[in-house]
Amino acid sequence: MRLDHHPQFDQPANETQKTYIVFSSGRTGSTWLALGLYKLGLGVPLEYFNRTQCKGFAARLDVAEGFHDERDLAHYIQEILPIRTTRNGVFGASIHIHQWLNLFQKNIHNLTKHARIDWLIQTLQNSFPNPHFIFLYREDLLMQAISMNIARQTDAWSSTLNELREPQYNYQSIKKTLATIVYGVGVCKYFQKQIKAPKLEFLYEDLEQDYDHIIGQILQMLDINIEFESGLSSKTINKQRTNRNQQWKQRFLQEHKKREG
Repeated sequence: MRLDHHPQFDQPANETQKTYIVFSSGRTGSTWLALGLYKLGLGVPLEYFNRTQCKGFAARLDVAEGFHDERDLAHYIQEILPIRTTRNGVFGASIHIHQWLNLFQKNIHNLTKHARIDWLIQTLQNSFPNPHFIFLYREDLLMQAISMNIARQTDAWSSTLNELREPQYNYQSIKKTLATIVYGVGVCKYFQKQIKAPKLEFLYEDLEQDYDHIIGQILQMLDINIEFESGLSSKTINKQRTNRNQQWKQRFLQEHKKREG
């Protein structure tokens, strides 16, 4: 796992003028996009709310390992902002929907499930100075579920990591993951609709088609003028998809047809 809390990513203390959040579910190209933005000096958009990274920052900084209330969250963000804001005043973060939904260790204010989501949306919007949002989805949800299953088994979440074991196809596991993704996308869409801040929406397939154009749209939203050479995506990470992913998709579809009629 990439150690997002490591001091190697720290910046000289800078005042944060604007922030952006890449909000997504897993395996939608969020790391791919974030690394391109990082290459351009647009903040350090890492997974600051991944539990492993939270623990790492707690060991480094005067912050709680977990969040019990809004004060813990506010303190955590206040400590992170100065050391991860680039000299142009930009802070970036990548957040997966499940990381935000599971952010607090208790049900804040004993809210119902729906009310808690609404509260989390407001908290997300209020947690960052001058926020901008980038929502990422994937058109092919089955391929997303398959990619998620492979990454979980191999522990290789990007092309920079070696597969620790050979993944095994499992129909039920993929089906369960697919259902979780469908739910997460629905919640993410709800978040997107409710957020009252500048926002953009992209598909993973859009990134594949024209990565540089998407970077340009993000720069325009942030009102930042940075010239960059075409082919930025080639300077980030490689796509992990292989023939195995497509083979598993065909196998799943065939098996699903037999099982479900």
